Amino acid sequence: MISNLKKKSFFYLCCIMIFLLGFESGGFQFSLLKIAQEYNLSGTEMGTLVGTQFLAMMIMPVVFGRIADAAGKKKIIIIFAQCFAVGCLVLTAAFNYYWILSGIFFMGSGYSVCESMLTAGLFDEYPGQGISYAGKTQGFFAAGAVSGPLVSSYLMQMQNRNSDWRTVFYIIAVFSVICGSMMIFVPIKKTEEKPVKSRILNFNNTGNRKNNHRH
Repeated sequence: MISNLKKKSFFYLCCIMIFLLGFESGGFQFSLLKIAQEYNLSGTEMGTLVGTQFLAMMIMPVVFGRIADAAGKKKIIIIFAQCFAVGCLVLTAAFNYYWILSGIFFMGSGYSVCESMLTAGLFDEYPGQGISYAGKTQGFFAAGAVSGPLVSSYLMQMQNRNSDWRTVFYIIAVFSVICGSMMIFVPIKKTEEKPVKSRILNFNNTGNRKNNHRH
């Protein structure tokens, strides 16, 4: 039982982290209006905030996907889980629009890289079962996306306890740090990528064997 628990520890932590990403996704959309009201943002500025997050989500996985192949997905996940937490804290401490943009860019970076690396890690860690495990984690993402707005709404209604939209991101930051720290102790396979020359030689050898077989 202990051996099986250790074997699936990466999957279990993935479920928690994917839930957290879903929670942020739902919580951010719900909190955006409150942020706009507090900082007197225009519709264009609100759109730019959302665009900044999606820009980070588009660029960062492409940039760090290649780096993860060389350095290992585990290291990248640990680093960007902390990046995600930093983005949340910058957002809560923001005193002007540009600080908000910076926080959201860090959040989007941590969000996208963690999500892509976690999913890719499932396929590496559980060959032949990656699709099944990845599908299960998406259920946790959906649960987080549903609970995010509900928890955010509840916290924002607790006016007498000095709770507002910032509390949502404090919670996300804390759990992101915890999950990133826990990943240090979780074993995960590192995929070794063959050099380009080696892959070309293997391809040529395979082609030669096929041609010889035909003759």
